[in-house]
Amino acid sequence: MDKKINFLNFILGKKKERNSLNEILGDGSFEVLEIGKDKDGRIITKGEGQKFPFPGFTDSETLEVVQSAKKLIPMGIDFMYSAIVKYIPKDPKEYCRFVAEVYRWFNDTLIARDEPGMKEKWIKMRDVICVFLQHDDAYRFRLQDALPELNLEECKLIEADRYFFRAKAYNFKGREETIKKYGEGKK
Repeated sequence: MDKKINFLNFILGKKKERNSLNEILGDGSFEVLEIGKDKDGRIITKGEGQKFPFPGFTDSETLEVVQSAKKLIPMGIDFMYSAIVKYIPKDPKEYCRFVAEVYRWFNDTLIARDEPGMKEKWIKMRDVICVFLQHDDAYRFRLQDALPELNLEECKLIEADRYFFRAKAYNFKGREETIKKYGEGKK
């Protein structure tokens, strides 16, 4: 390590060595053979005995920092929620067209999946985002202008994503078919 201080290691007082893909897969089964790029130049990680290369690569140090940093997100959402709760409309039909669609999307996708421990988090995140977009039209207009440029085909799970995602508790669309094809994967 150079002269930079790794904040997490500083807090923990030590460096943990681990294979980050084993953390992602949750089963300790991923032995990295090669980190390279696919035909489009995207990073992939080939693993011993895996049917697909893993899309991307996260080294252990980065994974530690990301896992620690993401713990701040619920705290931030809770803080923002407590600040805006009185501005959440009783009837979501009061939202402008774009914000009403964001609200509907949260309800019909993330909230409807009813994952254990996630529903309240998604509701708070939905409400924070919707109130923010409703009342800060500068950001809302920018997003409305930019989002139609998003290529939704690039956002969909590909077969390799499904293969590695099957070990997670999340019930994604097509999970049952993926498990039938490749097995459940270890959790």
